[in-house]
Amino acid sequence: MSAQDEDIFANSLFDSTENYDSTKFTINEEISFQLQVLGRDFQHTLGAEGKLVWPASEILCKYIVYLSLQQNGIFERKNVLEVGSGQGLAGMTMSRYSNSPVILTDYDEDAIQLLEGNLDLNYSENDTKKPLVSKLVWGDDASMSQFNEKHPSGFDFIIGSDIVYYTAAVRPLFVTADRLLSQKKTTKVEEGNVFILCNQSGRLAKNYQLFWDSAEELGFRVEEIELSSFLKEEEMPMEKTHLFLIFRK
Repeated sequence: MSAQDEDIFANSLFDSTENYDSTKFTINEEISFQLQVLGRDFQHTLGAEGKLVWPASEILCKYIVYLSLQQNGIFERKNVLEVGSGQGLAGMTMSRYSNSPVILTDYDEDAIQLLEGNLDLNYSENDTKKPLVSKLVWGDDASMSQFNEKHPSGFDFIIGSDIVYYTAAVRPLFVTADRLLSQKKTTKVEEGNVFILCNQSGRLAKNYQLFWDSAEELGFRVEEIELSSFLKEEEMPMEKTHLFLIFRK
C-alpha cells in the first residue's frame, strides 16, 4: 500500500477528549464482553472505523460459535489472525475456542491502544487465552514480513468483519491474505486454511467487482454462506450481509 493510499486512513480528528461508551456485547449465554467504543456523537467522523463494533462483527462471532459447536475442536492448536480488528470482538470470541493466542491486528495506532485497553478489561494479566495485539498494514512488505518471520508456516484461519469499504485497501487485503494464510489448499472450513470474511452489503457495494477481481488475481476461491444456515430468524440482520469463506485455489 502506498503512502498516498495510507493517507485515506488518516486519524487526525481524534484526541484525548474523545467520548467513549462502555457497552456489553453478548454473543451467547456463555460469552460476553464489555468494550469501550466510540460514542454516538463521533461515529460518523473520519477515522472512526477502528473504534466501533460493526454489525458484521457480531454475525461473525455467531458463526465462530456455530462452527465450534458443529466441529468440536476446529480451532484448537490453530494459528488465528484477525485483520482489521477494530475492537476485536470476533478475535476475542475466537480466543474462547483456541488454545493458541489469537493475534488481533489493525493499522491505526489509536485503535490499537483502545483495543489493548479493552483486552485488559476482559482478560486477566496471566490469562493464557488473552489475545496478542500487533500493527499490520495490508500490502506493506515490511509489515507482512514481521508476521512471516514469527509464523513461517502461515495462519490456519484469518478472520475479518466489515473491512471491505475503502477502494485502495481491497487488493492489499487480498495480498495480505495471500502472504499470511497457510499455503495448504483446502475446500472445507473444517479443514482450516481459510479466510473467513463477514461484510455488510452496503459497505461492499462500491468495491464489489474489485473484490472478486482481486480474489481471482491472487488465486482465491470465494464461497458464500447463507446466514440462515446458522442464525435464528430473530438474529438475522436488517441490512443484507455477506459471509464469505475464501480458500486458495
